[in-house]
Amino acid sequence: MKKIIILFKQNYLFFITGAFILFGIFVRYKGLGYSDLQGDEINPLDYLGNIKGTNPTLTDFIAYLLVQKRGPIQYLINYANTSLFGYHNEYQVRLPFFILGSLALVSFYYFAKKIFDKNAAMWTTVFLALNGLYITFARITQYQSFMYFMVPVSLFVFVKAFKDRNYKLISISGFLLSLDMLGHYDTLSVLPFICFFVLASLYRDKSDFMYILKSGTLFSLFFIIPSILFYVPFLQNSSYESTTSDYLGRRIFGGGFMPRTPYVVEKILAMYVPMEGWAFLFLFIVLGLFFLGSNIRENKIFKYKIPFNLSYLYYFGVSLFSFGIIFSFFPLKPRLSTLIVYVGSILIILLLFLSKKVKPVYVGLASWFLFANAFYFFFLRDPRTHVYVVFIPGFILAGYGLSKFLNYFNSYIKIFFSTLIIIFFIYLSYINWIIYVDKNPEYLWWDKPVFWSNLYTLQHVRHKKIDGVFGFNHNRDWKIIRDYYDSGCLKGTYNSNEKNSITKFYMGVDQDNLLTDGMQLGADTLIGVEAPHSWYFYNMELYKSGYYLLKTIYKGNYEAVWIWGKVEVYPNGKLLCE
Repeated sequence: MKKIIILFKQNYLFFITGAFILFGIFVRYKGLGYSDLQGDEINPLDYLGNIKGTNPTLTDFIAYLLVQKRGPIQYLINYANTSLFGYHNEYQVRLPFFILGSLALVSFYYFAKKIFDKNAAMWTTVFLALNGLYITFARITQYQSFMYFMVPVSLFVFVKAFKDRNYKLISISGFLLSLDMLGHYDTLSVLPFICFFVLASLYRDKSDFMYILKSGTLFSLFFIIPSILFYVPFLQNSSYESTTSDYLGRRIFGGGFMPRTPYVVEKILAMYVPMEGWAFLFLFIVLGLFFLGSNIRENKIFKYKIPFNLSYLYYFGVSLFSFGIIFSFFPLKPRLSTLIVYVGSILIILLLFLSKKVKPVYVGLASWFLFANAFYFFFLRDPRTHVYVVFIPGFILAGYGLSKFLNYFNSYIKIFFSTLIIIFFIYLSYINWIIYVDKNPEYLWWDKPVFWSNLYTLQHVRHKKIDGVFGFNHNRDWKIIRDYYDSGCLKGTYNSNEKNSITKFYMGVDQDNLLTDGMQLGADTLIGVEAPHSWYFYNMELYKSGYYLLKTIYKGNYEAVWIWGKVEVYPNGKLLCE
């Protein structure tokens, strides 16, 4: 017992961070099959047609892949799943992505450890484990969990191969990154890490030129060739111009140069993590950038001497970047805040690159984060949750910043700050419990109090379309409603205020009258949903001219679904099987 106590005292932070990581896995898994398929989850499964459909032939499936808006990996995973086992329920198709999202905790740990040390790696993993946005990705049947699992694996192999001068591993790393590319073209955000890591290595040792040329050629071949095998026919497909090209154009360029993206994305991100959680992460990302420059000692740029140490200019760049980020959330001068962020980012990258005492991998990591941040937060018109790619390097920087921050103090002050940080992580864990484990009421569809205020309120989007919401508990018993039809309890046409792609997947047929949004009178059956997932958030009127209220479905203590029937179709005012 005494040995256990001594071991805990010596390694208490690892035991505590390990507990947070296990909790993060638990929250990802709990209620995995509870929710109906949500929003874009329908897309990776609509090759089935509906919940009682069957897999298409391989030829038809390949043709289906070429008309989608993203890479094929998520579709291939689901196709393999439903080919082997058939389609049974939401849990089945989400399970592979939960596994990938949980394995990402391992891949992040080893990649962060490869760059820094085990302390930074542990804190990196905690940031990932308790981040609500990444928790939701592990709870849906989409590509994101594959991406953030595979990217650290690819880069871990690349860094190891480059240092060991192992051409075989260089080739493997290129192939692994091509798999990421087949998951989504968000993978391109990783290229600054590769480029600046390699260029910084060459700048520090020009005798490596031939090795870098050979390894770079090998890596590029194994990255590009598997990717173009899909993307060339994908881009040549006749549907690309009319669907994907237009979609990408609107999402990337629709708002003009330097839009108000941070201010807009804040509203989505706050659904998953309270803003104090994002501020906490940002603080340690900035500290991570700060500590990356601790070895800058030069007082010259190339061969030209300057009258001060470059470290001062570097810390000015970090300060400028930080100020620009904070300023961007007060959208008074969006172009000014964007330019400040760009200038600060360029200064940071340039000075890390020029200082030969800074490790090339540090240059790569900072460049990866800063380029991704500049593009997704300050250039794209409508990135929504695609900003998750910014936090892949962001978590690693934050883990490093937190580790260095704690090591900066003596034991007593370190214990004090460690305690405060652990309390904050406990707070985030409690928030995650409220959001993902407790279902009465379902967050965020009903206001949910935490301490003295609501955790989040949809008041600002009531009566409006809600975009970018997924992974939360949301069940409206569409399978039961489908069973009502199959058993003869309901019949005829139907209409709902839920999005047609969702109802069609569960019901097997389109809604009646799709010309306008929201629920329309005229169908034989009206299915009103309180807090529909993907369409309009408003309370359905409880009176409908010429309709009986046939059934009310509850979720916990809350009315969630109302089924009305036309008087002529349901003359007794109840389900036909009653």
